[in-house]
Amino acid sequence: MKELYHTYAKDDRYAEVYKSSKGFEIDLYEFETIVETRKVHDKSEGFAEDVADNWVQCEKGRQFLWI
Repeated sequence: MKELYHTYAKDDRYAEVYKSSKGFEIDLYEFETIVETRKVHDKSEGFAEDVADNWVQCEKGRQFLWI
């Protein structure tokens, strides 16, 4: 089971940071549709938050790079 820790949103994108029994996971959405789930089980909460923030701040048409 996953527990929601944080939500980031901007314009048509949002990200939800969860903690599962294995570690952190980030669901990435655009236009209310899930695009991908990033599993960063071996990383910190801060790292997961950075991935979420980078997703919502990334300009459309630019490649999304994560740390």
